[in-house]
Amino acid sequence: FYIDYAGFYRDFAVRGAARKAEEYFSKGISLFESAKLTKEPEYAAALCQFGLYYRDQGYFSAALEVEQKALKYQKRLLDEHSPDIADTYGTIGLLEYDLDMMDKAEEDTLTALNIYRELYSEQHESVATSYNNLGLIYASIPGREQEAADMYFRSLNIRLNLYNRQPHLKLAESYNNLALLYKRSGYNKQARECYDQAMAIYDELGAVIEDLANVLDNSANLAMDEGDDKRAYNEAMLGLSIRNSISPDSYNCSF
Repeated sequence: FYIDYAGFYRDFAVRGAARKAEEYFSKGISLFESAKLTKEPEYAAALCQFGLYYRDQGYFSAALEVEQKALKYQKRLLDEHSPDIADTYGTIGLLEYDLDMMDKAEEDTLTALNIYRELYSEQHESVATSYNNLGLIYASIPGREQEAADMYFRSLNIRLNLYNRQPHLKLAESYNNLALLYKRSGYNKQARECYDQAMAIYDELGAVIEDLANVLDNSANLAMDEGDDKRAYNEAMLGLSIRNSISPDSYNCSF
């Protein structure tokens, strides 16, 4: 019950919810340990959730420590090609990316990718996500931009097939990442096309979420480079209004 409550508060973006989530995660995991239930798969799953909570809060080192602990227990309990183990390797890879540990991030993300490819066909969202994450890693390493583009396009093509070229949030993610890479490489025209495609997807889905605000901020920065100050201002203000509309100050879980 503590872990379930923690998951609820982790996803409940209101004031005080993060503290509640951490409190309940800590209580639930302590109960597993005091009851000597660390050999239960639910214990490793609770650790994984706790690690994701820490990542959401920006506590990357703490998250990595918890996820590595979870992986150690998963390896004792599960088949080495379990999708749960692949998920944990993927999370660890992202955390190592967050911590600028690029060699380790690449290694663990490739491990996740290889497990997914053995479990599923190439046309699977978990495979697409792994390619996308490799793109993030390569885009952060000078001289590996072409590899990043290759990974992003692999991810995008899988997602286009999976979702029948219909609007989907994962497609918007792919277009945004490609746009960032294009802009960094000086290909502003291609970056503009990708940002516009991403924003069109959010618009068609009616998804007024923080990811859209991030795309609007990125597009506004590109508009400034393009000399379109009016567009830059309008998009930056729209991104701000979206963030204000989902501000956690409307409710209070601090009690």
